[in-house]
Amino acid sequence: MSNPRKGSYVSEENFSQEVQRELNNPVGSRLRIEESHGKGIANTFLQEPMSKYFFTPGGSDKTISGRNNTHIIFGRNQPNSCWSGHGGKGHHKSGEISLIAGLAPHVKDGTVVNKNSIDDAAMLFISQKSDVDTDFGLAAGQIGNVKNRSAVSMKADNIRIISRGGGIKLVTGGSQNTKTRSRGLGLVNTVSQLVQDSIFTERDSTGGFSAKPAPGIELIAGNNDEKQKLSFLGRILNGDDADSEVETLQPVPLGENLNECLVKIINEISNLNGQVYDLAATQRRFNARLMSHTHITTAPGVPTTPSLSVMASGFLTNVKIGFVQSKLVAQKVGLATHTINYLRSFGSKWICSENVRTT
Repeated sequence: MSNPRKGSYVSEENFSQEVQRELNNPVGSRLRIEESHGKGIANTFLQEPMSKYFFTPGGSDKTISGRNNTHIIFGRNQPNSCWSGHGGKGHHKSGEISLIAGLAPHVKDGTVVNKNSIDDAAMLFISQKSDVDTDFGLAAGQIGNVKNRSAVSMKADNIRIISRGGGIKLVTGGSQNTKTRSRGLGLVNTVSQLVQDSIFTERDSTGGFSAKPAPGIELIAGNNDEKQKLSFLGRILNGDDADSEVETLQPVPLGENLNECLVKIINEISNLNGQVYDLAATQRRFNARLMSHTHITTAPGVPTTPSLSVMASGFLTNVKIGFVQSKLVAQKVGLATHTINYLRSFGSKWICSENVRTT
């Protein structure tokens, strides 16, 4: 039999007609072992080039490895080489379970490698103690680089979290209605526990407490949290100077609060619209009176004829004011439509998500 590691990918065309019939048989009859062995068709054994996991001499790792570059590693915190992480420093309480599919998939067949948070194809680390942001080279954001804490981290080309029912919650902070329990005895321990329960929620992996009731949630696209300079056109349009910068990582607005704010702004604009309209109407009435204004002559005491120039000017002014009033009416209608479309839950472009909420 030829070496299955050589040559191109295997397809059904490489098999005899009999095996192809068996492959397409809905009953799923057994494949002929002599033709399918090592080629992986129908999820049979596939012999393929892959790396080998490096066991540290005298190390504490226990590994379960599959036949196609899949590994479950029980050891201590080690994001890369055996010298890395808290395991490499010999720290206590740094146990770690690593699930890896595709250990160093780009190296030559048989190359001995350590797990690597940069190069491995897909990974899930469950760590009792780690410097998770440093281990994966993550932007600090406003949360910062967390160190010496437990972490669950996963990385792959694509990640999907799917819920059929019940939704998905991203929650920070301790459990509700859960109080820590002192393992000590005596009045001092009891009082101390009551004080802790009144301030904190639950212990972290180090046995300590976090005074933050709600640690942040940050979504950082592109792993970049650095400030961005405005473009030349952006500076001109915004009236900013050349050194103006914009925060890349910004807080997410709360839908209901934002909605309330926008409603109030629109109401203020609408009120201003009404005041300008009233002012225009008053001006039109004044202009009409001015157009027909006359004076009483000294002799024989009869009114003079209105000024033709004033009449012409007043007429043109009233026409222009009429256009202004019509635009104000259109704006009033537009504001009402905008409010319905964007700021009402039944609107076609309701600004709040019906499914996603954030604190």
